[in-house]
Amino acid sequence: MSKQKILMIEDEIDLAEVAKIGLEDAGYEVILAGDGETGVKKAREEKPDIILLDVALPGLMDGHEICKCLQEEDNKDIPIIILTASAVKEVEEESLMSGAVGFIKKPYDLNDLIKKIKRVI
Repeated sequence: MSKQKILMIEDEIDLAEVAKIGLEDAGYEVILAGDGETGVKKAREEKPDIILLDVALPGLMDGHEICKCLQEEDNKDIPIIILTASAVKEVEEESLMSGAVGFIKKPYDLNDLIKKIKRVI
């Protein structure tokens, strides 16, 4: 059986690398993208089982716009979990309205993230 594939769209490279190591140790294949445009491209190419998506990203699209974009394409069946450092309730609401299936506040515990991933996929 092949490993489940996670696409992590996160501009904080250190955070993304630490998460990648932990998720790979848990048995997942992890693909990283540092901005929204690259993330959308990799989502189309790689067809991940789940996408972990930061809200605040460099470039033309933020996480909510990326989420909406992916929901309008062939990728609409790929669950998206939003990651954000924002404590504002509106950000969580907008994340869910843009099509995300879950929301995790940074900093997060890797074990909690893995539990959430398992529940979603």
